[in-house]
Amino acid sequence: MKTILLSLITVLSVVVSVYLYSNRSNAYQVFYPVYKNENGKYYSKKNYSEDSRSRILKVFDYYDIDYKVEVDKILVRKGKNASMELLKNYTTKSTDTIWWNTHILNNK
Repeated sequence: MKTILLSLITVLSVVVSVYLYSNRSNAYQVFYPVYKNENGKYYSKKNYSEDSRSRILKVFDYYDIDYKVEVDKILVRKGKNASMELLKNYTTKSTDTIWWNTHILNNK
């Protein structure tokens, strides 16, 4: 009886662990434009214009970034696409006219 109970607990633990891991890897976080100040610290602006939002989504599309739009929020998948440096680079590209002209406008 103890062996069956121990086996059941082990199987249940594995199932719960796999479930929690898969949910964590499929999680999204709200995207806010990311900037770096003169001291090298990252910061975000919680509000952005419709034009900024549109440009950021085009950058995400260009780089095939997994995102979702929910009402007025942009959600990006947590993980490798969500590092502060990478999010700052996407923000910068969305406002860089030279990058925009050579990558987005030339690909129409």
